Amino acid sequence: MHRINNFLDFLLFLISLKLNFFLIKLGNLENIIFEKNSKEIKKPIFICGLARSGTTALLNILNDHNSTASFEYKDLPFIKTLYFWNLINKFYYKGIKSKPRLHGDGLGVSPDSPDAIEELIWGDFIEDYQNSGFFKFLSENYKDKKFEELYIKQIKKILKIRGNKERYLSKGNYNIFRLKYIKKIFPDAKIIICFRDPIETAISSIKVHKNFLHLSEKNNYFDKILKYMCHFEFGKFRKSFANDKDDLEISLLQENEYYYIKQWYKVYSLAIKEYQSLPNTIFINNQTMIKNSNFIKILLKKLELSDNLNFNSVFEKKSINNDHNLNEFVNLKNLYNQLNLLEKKTLFSHE
Repeated sequence: MHRINNFLDFLLFLISLKLNFFLIKLGNLENIIFEKNSKEIKKPIFICGLARSGTTALLNILNDHNSTASFEYKDLPFIKTLYFWNLINKFYYKGIKSKPRLHGDGLGVSPDSPDAIEELIWGDFIEDYQNSGFFKFLSENYKDKKFEELYIKQIKKILKIRGNKERYLSKGNYNIFRLKYIKKIFPDAKIIICFRDPIETAISSIKVHKNFLHLSEKNNYFDKILKYMCHFEFGKFRKSFANDKDDLEISLLQENEYYYIKQWYKVYSLAIKEYQSLPNTIFINNQTMIKNSNFIKILLKKLELSDNLNFNSVFEKKSINNDHNLNEFVNLKNLYNQLNLLEKKTLFSHE
């Protein structure tokens, strides 16, 4: 197969890596210049959940609200110097139009699209991040003063450069391991945990994984960009954060199905154990996002955002060829049912 030499796609990322020390100093200068005029962070919104559960689609919808501000693709790759880079990045991204995401889910991506770029900040601070640190559970007892100071400053910069917005909006799938720590930093934070039928999640994940393997073979620098972006869910260098589970009816599953289902089981077992009573935490089923036309109004009320958002659904509605019945998997079904009960309690309750 002829490989595409997409070095130019990786060039700015490489420059960012090589100039890391200089960019940190320049970022510190930004902090000195702009700190006095920075916005206070009030009721930030954090979206998380396993990949393919609807987190990106929900981020895109909420990012259209006139009060919210997120990291966007155009902040790449110089996120340490957000002010200075946003003064000139329009020249770099000029003429680049929206194109379909590599995931093949119908979502478009442009320089103005929000994404999980905040993860690059976590990646600079968590010990052994790329091996096991990205899924390390961080409780309210976790401490990292330098991270917290930088994290807060970067969020304030996002609020400023997006037009003095009121509410920070974050999407980070791996944040599901850090919600108690995030709540310690921002006690008034609003948390959204997205989930999806486990079989559908696995099938959708396998599709993206195979697509990323193809792109890896086709493009010389595809894997390097994924690594820089802290994406370990799919592709040649995907990494699992779940050990073998002997109680998941393994004999019914193919290898790739089992790979993703055991991660689903670990993530949402953790979510139920640690977060079902976490204040201002909302559980949302992907099917609710697709089928319930009133869900966005309900969600906006829960998030204390004004109801002035025109909702045009961008959620994946494609049918999935599913050879399994969830009823075959007792433990998966029980966990899924518990999540649905939490959705009813946290999203649809009037308390």
